Amino acid sequence: MESHFVIWPNRNLFLKSGLTDLLKSKFCNHKFDEQIFVDFSIYNIKLFTNNEWIIFLEKTAMHIILIYDRYMEALANYWMSVSGKITKKVSIRDSYRFLSLNYAREFNHPGRKKLTEVELQVLDLYLAGNSVKEISHRLYTNKKRVYGLLYSLEKKLCIRMKAILVW
Repeated sequence: MESHFVIWPNRNLFLKSGLTDLLKSKFCNHKFDEQIFVDFSIYNIKLFTNNEWIIFLEKTAMHIILIYDRYMEALANYWMSVSGKITKKVSIRDSYRFLSLNYAREFNHPGRKKLTEVELQVLDLYLAGNSVKEISHRLYTNKKRVYGLLYSLEKKLCIRMKAILVW
């Protein structure tokens, strides 16, 4: 019997093709039934700045596996610590390593970058097109703190905030 899996959001044809080939390869020794592979890449960042996506996927009663790129590691670590339905997080650089059943949750290791809840709120508001002044009013803080949080986000995401707006 062939293993079936779901990729969400299903926009990245290269991920779908690569994941299909990888799971059908001789290196895959177990089934991935009832798994949702989440394309947790920087191109989809606007989907992952609030909890609506996780609530939507938790309704499916399937296990969630995040496939993240280098920019999204801190955000993946945040969601991994918040949701119990996320069973694994896999970097796109890990290739065959995630196919092992022994590949465990890694989000509590010291030194791992992880966003805070306030940083996530700032990111959500910033990507929605709010100015620093509007963000400071909504979060009841001053503009200097918002600039500091945006700088912290740039360091944790390894990308300039203005570059994210392009996607």
